[in-house]
Amino acid sequence: MPPKIAESFARWGDADAQLLVEVRDYIEQVREMLAETEALLAPSRAGSKQSGESMPYTVIWYGRQGLIDKISFDAEKTAKDHATSMFAIRKSDDGVISVEVRKDNGAVVFSHAENY
Repeated sequence: MPPKIAESFARWGDADAQLLVEVRDYIEQVREMLAETEALLAPSRAGSKQSGESMPYTVIWYGRQGLIDKISFDAEKTAKDHATSMFAIRKSDDGVISVEVRKDNGAVVFSHAENY
């Protein structure tokens, strides 16, 4: 442990040590969520182009802990219709708080969220 942190622990006590552990855990959770989001934004059609499939729109479901699920569609309207029609069901069944429809280049073409 670096000397400055050790001195802080001595001055502020164990409560601050616990707070530091909680902050580190929170930062790690945020990093994981960011990594999931970056993975969604990365070009991911290389494999589907090789197999001849094309699914240029992705519906992405989010909960309080981050990404819950994602489903690909070949048409923007179909993806939007699925997101709007399934939102209430996914909210009650899976704890969904928001949904996005993204193009394969990462651009958001539709999003919906509800306040609690």
